[in-house]
Amino acid sequence: MIYGFIIAAGNQTRFNSEIPKALSPLNNGTCLDYTINTMSKVCDEVYVVCSEEKEKYFNHYDSIPIKSGLGCGDAILKALRKFNFNDDDLCFIQWGDSILEDRIYTYLKKHSYEDSDINIVCRFEHNPYVKLLSSNFNRHVDIYFSKYKEVHGDGLHDLSLFYGSPKQILKYCEIFYGKYFIKDNYKHKHGNEFNFLDIMNETDIIASVIIMNKVKSYSFNTEDEYKQMLQEIKELKWI
Repeated sequence: MIYGFIIAAGNQTRFNSEIPKALSPLNNGTCLDYTINTMSKVCDEVYVVCSEEKEKYFNHYDSIPIKSGLGCGDAILKALRKFNFNDDDLCFIQWGDSILEDRIYTYLKKHSYEDSDINIVCRFEHNPYVKLLSSNFNRHVDIYFSKYKEVHGDGLHDLSLFYGSPKQILKYCEIFYGKYFIKDNYKHKHGNEFNFLDIMNETDIIASVIIMNKVKSYSFNTEDEYKQMLQEIKELKWI
């Protein structure tokens, strides 16, 4: 089985809307509709991970409501715990505010990554929002976050998409997100992201970086970024 999980449970503090970002209009539907349609070309089942507080907005989807606010890694952990995966199952995990060209999924499904448990899809960017640095992608990766617009130079930026074994991804989440809770206070040592650093450096889970420089992708955190995305997509005519 190949599963698709779309993470749409964030607090979206930078996006001024009651409606979840994933449900922002895109052409004749929403961003979420587009992602479900493209994922469904390669996935047997696609689920939307949403917050319990905003579950009402996702009534028309196969949704997994969770108590959110503790980071995307925690959202993935809570969603994957609801399934009994087989060893040969695979999954895509994507952020709900990301719009990716459909051939990304096709490429990842077509190619065999038997030596990796988790594949991190990236491309090279100038001054990326999140930067991955490594001299050896087979094991060690250093991460720099630029949430406050610090400049870290050029590097690899993840495309908010992960592909691999759901059992191994769940194992990772159990290790790093399952043990850093004290009475519901989030205590993850590296912040509230789904951290590549931990996967590569501190576990026996084998991860690899898949560099895809020529694919089209967008994501947005603010209203201005969303409007810019719509304009660029309209001009490129790729959706």
